[in-house]
Amino acid sequence: MGTDRILIGYFRILEYHGNYQTFDDFYFEHKSEIYESIVAVFEEFKISSKNVLTINLRSTIGGVFWNSDLSFTRDQFFILKRDILPFFEEEEDYEVCSRIMKIYNELVSST
Repeated sequence: MGTDRILIGYFRILEYHGNYQTFDDFYFEHKSEIYESIVAVFEEFKISSKNVLTINLRSTIGGVFWNSDLSFTRDQFFILKRDILPFFEEEEDYEVCSRIMKIYNELVSST
């Protein structure tokens, strides 16, 4: 079950091929990649003049095609520390933790 990343109209499209029984099955399997994509959104805000960046998620869940957009604005950088950082701390992925804090601090200082 691979992913295809296409950059057309969206910041990133994550398309997962497979049929997941529940949303929880899908989310558990791909949470890390989804969260890393959210980190990349805020990293992009450091160099982009865009006010909104969107990740599009696509998969089949419970036999139904599922398509959802996750849109972020640059002033939502608090999400990094509140929601994303604890996941990577729990995973003991300190490289990503360091990256998150660097992005967060840069975005805080630019507001």
